[in-house]
Amino acid sequence: MTVELALGTGLVVVSWIVCGVALMLAGLLPAVLLSTGRVSSATLRAGIWWGLLLVTITVLLVNLWYPLRSATAALITLSSIAALGVCGIFMVRRKGLRRFATRRPWFWILSGGLGISCLYLAAAALGPVTNYDSGLYHLGAIGYAGDYATVPGLANLFFPFGYANAEFPLAAFLGNGPWDGQGYRLLNGLLLALVACDLVMRARERRLSAGFFILAVGAVAAFVPMVALSDYWVTSPTSDSAVFALTVVTSAYLADAMTVDRRWSLPAGTSVALSTILVMLRPTMVVFAAAVVIVIALRILRSRGRAWTRATKVRAAFVGGVVLLAASATTMRDYVLSGWLQYPLSVHSFSVDWVAADPTSARTATLGAARDPLNLWAAAENWAWVPGWFSRLTSQWELYELAALAIVALALTALTVRSRAGLRAPALVLTMIPSVSAVAFWWLFTPPSFRFIWGPLFAVAVIPVGWCLWRLACTRN
Repeated sequence: MTVELALGTGLVVVSWIVCGVALMLAGLLPAVLLSTGRVSSATLRAGIWWGLLLVTITVLLVNLWYPLRSATAALITLSSIAALGVCGIFMVRRKGLRRFATRRPWFWILSGGLGISCLYLAAAALGPVTNYDSGLYHLGAIGYAGDYATVPGLANLFFPFGYANAEFPLAAFLGNGPWDGQGYRLLNGLLLALVACDLVMRARERRLSAGFFILAVGAVAAFVPMVALSDYWVTSPTSDSAVFALTVVTSAYLADAMTVDRRWSLPAGTSVALSTILVMLRPTMVVFAAAVVIVIALRILRSRGRAWTRATKVRAAFVGGVVLLAASATTMRDYVLSGWLQYPLSVHSFSVDWVAADPTSARTATLGAARDPLNLWAAAENWAWVPGWFSRLTSQWELYELAALAIVALALTALTVRSRAGLRAPALVLTMIPSVSAVAFWWLFTPPSFRFIWGPLFAVAVIPVGWCLWRLACTRN
């Protein structure tokens, strides 16, 4: 049994490495286009996230016509990755590669801790899938995406099957090859491993940015509960943990965009790419994504036009085009699965034979159950649920982790204000706007279950902690 566990864990790790390299190759071209000067470590790690976005778009489009567990789907997707990778490598050779191998005394401690956590998650990927919703509809949606092209009107069979959630197609595609339909076990662990990879690459760079410290704190905030509850939140193909991990990374890149003087276009564009993935995984993250775009626009305005050069306009047009392509792919999937735009929202119904019933009642029940499960219909219509919601907080682990982070944030903020480096409060506030906006929108208008807002909620405390550590580190230089 030990040998089988070791071999299985090794297969998971190898699969993650292959997927990580493939994603970096797929995203290398847009990352190089957004970077200035020679290609650096920052370009390579940004390529991972751009690759994730482009592969997600490709998988959604391919599934409109082909089952994702098929030779045709695999060939089209892998050919796209190869073509993008060849173009990206050509651009790297044209621009040149900058050396970035800076070693620090604590590098191996960081790498070892992250490596052990990822190894545990790799072993856990072979274990049981215990998430309730996975049994209810996650595995069913993944099965449909893997065995069939996108099924018209699938939402009529069971309304959650109509969710145009990118988690399910990606999980289905990973079921190709040796995983034989079990690839969904890899996805969330892969994303956490990519977070670790990004952090390790940052640690080797010559200068530690604000994003490094924010991502370091955010990685701790994410890995601790995800490792402890890996069967429910990581092995199970739920988008909650995926959104958590990617929100932390987005905040790190946004912080870099707010603090880097010259090479800001790469982190700015990458934060938009990551925000787009978040919306594809959870449509309610559109508030967070819109705030990211607004914050970047404000950053350009603060530069008094110096940042809005011709090159910046071209890069903005490129990023906007990719975002539009992602929105189109998601809309087409909505159109086929349910006949609605942004299902289960009642935004617009298309005139098609397979249009699903109005999802208002299902959406209202979900909202009310999250507010007050004992009186869900009334809770969806009024604010009487608020006292009861607060009274239940002490039974949830999120309160204690958030409180610990908040205490550390307050202490570090007070220390930083008195330091020589200063807080740089305007940039900090701009970096926090997306998370604060998303949390407010979540609590007021969406089901107030913590799992729906993990990323932005913890980012509200993670960002100031990481930011203050960065400012304090600056006093030593």
